[in-house]
Amino acid sequence: MRQPRYNSLITLVAGGGHASSGAGAHATELDLTLGTKPAIDAVLNPLTTQSDAYTVATGELATLRRLLNNQQDETYNILFSSRDLLRRSLGNQYSTAWTGTGFTFSLRVPRSVARLQGMARTLKAYLVANPEMERAELMTAALIGTALDNLTNAENAVKLKKSAVGTLLALRKQKEKALRRHLRWVVDELGRVIDPMDDRWTAFGFNKPGLKQTPAVPTGLAVVLMNNVAASVKWSKAARAEYYRVWIKVNGVDLTMQSVGSPADLDFTIENLPPNSVIEIAVCAVNNGGQSALSQVVTVTTA
Repeated sequence: MRQPRYNSLITLVAGGGHASSGAGAHATELDLTLGTKPAIDAVLNPLTTQSDAYTVATGELATLRRLLNNQQDETYNILFSSRDLLRRSLGNQYSTAWTGTGFTFSLRVPRSVARLQGMARTLKAYLVANPEMERAELMTAALIGTALDNLTNAENAVKLKKSAVGTLLALRKQKEKALRRHLRWVVDELGRVIDPMDDRWTAFGFNKPGLKQTPAVPTGLAVVLMNNVAASVKWSKAARAEYYRVWIKVNGVDLTMQSVGSPADLDFTIENLPPNSVIEIAVCAVNNGGQSALSQVVTVTTA
């Protein structure tokens, strides 16, 4: 049977934990080198530490992004109010009188960080050059300069944290790769010292190599009633199946499916069916690696 694939960080860390636990119990008796608990923990623990650091950093980045959004809104509102104040002197429509204020060919206030910064920078310079246009506590060069600084600082904080998150993610991926590689080494080492069906494989969180892959689900299930007391059941061959199990459920009697036979062939006769009953019938395939899911259910009604 194939070994676990560890398709996510969660399953990989869990796999490392199982291997560490199994190593603590069996590494000494098996005289393992790579499969010892200290050796496994040496690659598992840095991954969990790096993963925690990445999680914390992504949370901090989310917080900084919210702060940036808030600062965008604040800067937008200040510029929006400033525009309405300037209209009293420069007119309600754009004209050359607005030149130098940061409004170019339009009185629309932008939304993007870069354009808000550009407009705030220009309007601040305009008010420095034209102090008579300022309105105390409503539109001053100092007020707009503070908003510009806050917006720029918030943007820079997000950029720096994004860079840090990217670095932490790259480091986490390196630790993931190291643990995956080490677990493969442990599998190889175990394969040299214990039997493919040894139960200690599962103590390490691995599959027994001697087990076959679970068989495919049988298809093509067909059921024919015979004299209302028996049913002939047939199905198509399932890949990797060594034999099959036939299941029935008598509605109103059984709470779950009940196994009624384990044929090696592709057909089976169910006898002594109860009269006046609705019966569900299904089949699964079995090998030493386990059993498949049930096939499509066929329902018959006896007279």
